[in-house]
Amino acid sequence: MPEKLKQWQVLTFATGCGAVVLSVLLCGCVNLDVDRDAANYRKLAFEHHRQGRYVEAIASYKQAAALKPDYAEAYRDMGWAYNELGRHTDAITACRKAIAIKPNDPEAHLFMGNAYHALKRYADAIAAWRKTIAINPDDAEAYKGMASAYEELKEYAKAIGAYKKVIAIDPDSVEAYYRMGLVYRKLGQYVDTVAAYHKAIDIKPDAPGLRYAEGFCNIGLGHSDLGRYNDAIAAYKKAIAIKPDHVEAHLFMGKSYRALEQYADAIAACKTAIAIKPDYADAYYDMGDAHYLLEQYADAIASYKKAIAIKPDYAAAYYGIGSAHGLLKQYVLAIAAYKKAIAIKPDYAAAYCSTGYAHIALKRYADAIAAWKKAIAIKPDYADAYYGIGLAHSLLKQYVLAIAAFEKGIAIKPNGRLADHARECIREFRGQ
Repeated sequence: MPEKLKQWQVLTFATGCGAVVLSVLLCGCVNLDVDRDAANYRKLAFEHHRQGRYVEAIASYKQAAALKPDYAEAYRDMGWAYNELGRHTDAITACRKAIAIKPNDPEAHLFMGNAYHALKRYADAIAAWRKTIAINPDDAEAYKGMASAYEELKEYAKAIGAYKKVIAIDPDSVEAYYRMGLVYRKLGQYVDTVAAYHKAIDIKPDAPGLRYAEGFCNIGLGHSDLGRYNDAIAAYKKAIAIKPDHVEAHLFMGKSYRALEQYADAIAACKTAIAIKPDYADAYYDMGDAHYLLEQYADAIASYKKAIAIKPDYAAAYYGIGSAHGLLKQYVLAIAAYKKAIAIKPDYAAAYCSTGYAHIALKRYADAIAAWKKAIAIKPDYADAYYGIGLAHSLLKQYVLAIAAFEKGIAIKPNGRLADHARECIREFRGQ
């Protein structure tokens, strides 16, 4: 082979190899540039995110993902930003893309759980958070989310279990103790309610005033549920000392005073609540109850009417008005008030029962029996209604029917003044 040709072939080979090497190097440089640009977009997105500029953050996350389609973290954080905007369906879509690329990313599952929870898809949320925990057993946020979902599903025992997991991970979690106290109260475990709130306050006694006041207010509710009304009042006073305009603390303190038969103090507490919140229908209602128990029936009616002026569908306030009119022997007015209560709340058994007694006072015995039968249809074990029917039949001299009604009342509620009276009537009617 001629030397010149050999040289040309070598040169061509060398040039070809160089082209391959150069191509590889250039591709590597391009990939490095793409990765760097994608990372820069994500960094920019995170800064937007940190500043609360979620729309801009999402746009930058999208640019990062467009440059690097397998950028799981960009999709994950995009889901986070969508959640912040309330676009939870979009958040789920973004998180799914992240998980498809990187299945073991705990935060992607966490953010997807958050989105499901916001959409009230609680079972899906719990499933997502379980995956977070399977990857990262110490993720307190996932347990918090699960606890909240269980609360929404009314699975309170499971919610308590989840909050305990949070506390095991983060023993100083004031929020977990606080929420756990609320759940214990729903379960009727009032001692645990009080203990949980005390623990929250003990951990962070310098917590922001509102939350600290709320803690004492809830401790008061726990004591009240246990019938420890003086302890409840002491707790409400601590809440008020921290936040003098804590209107619920004043209202609940009034309820505790009423339970202790300290009606004047109950009225004073309600008046303070109303001074803070003039449209507080419940405070007017409770004040009406306190006046009623003091036998100040006109004042009670006035308070109930103020509650109704604020809250026109306040069935219990109409019932209170009816009861006050009844004790004032204004039976027609009493029946009218009960009818309004029933119109608002058709299953108001007590209103039907009281209507029956008002009819009895007016000697409308058939109407009374009809009212009591409606009460029993709603509440089959309503002993007072059976006693009323017995009384009406007695007055109509329908003694067999009276005995039957009285016996049903006694079977349900064998003790008390009405039961004793029913037994006397039965003995009399049977000639004993």
